[in-house]
Amino acid sequence: MVETAWRSGGKTIARQITPDQGVVTSLHLTPDYIVIALDNARIHVFDADGQSLKTLTGHVMGVWAMVPWGKTLVSGGCDRDVRVWDMETGYVHIIVAGSGGGAAAYVLIILGFQRMQEHPPWSYVDRPMP
Repeated sequence: MVETAWRSGGKTIARQITPDQGVVTSLHLTPDYIVIALDNARIHVFDADGQSLKTLTGHVMGVWAMVPWGKTLVSGGCDRDVRVWDMETGYVHIIVAGSGGGAAAYVLIILGFQRMQEHPPWSYVDRPMP
């Protein structure tokens, strides 16, 4: 949807794609997903055409940092948690509780992805989202 609009001169149909109210705090576009984080602690995952796939819930405060990597998403919220999600299933593979706030969460996200290339964290812990 976004790439098509970009390539055709920016023409697209404006529409609200999030099913709930909230301020968008982070937006990521990948070849497969549109991922939107909101200040209401929800993360919405859409396919590249804007069709809703999943709503990731688990943070208890707004989500302000996230990084998608293939089908994996790492998010950091004002609840000081960092979560590693599977965007296809909605499972959270890892929760790093109380990581120290927004800036620290963002640093953990970046460092986490560098490490995940070598040692995927869910190879140690794999559980469905509570």
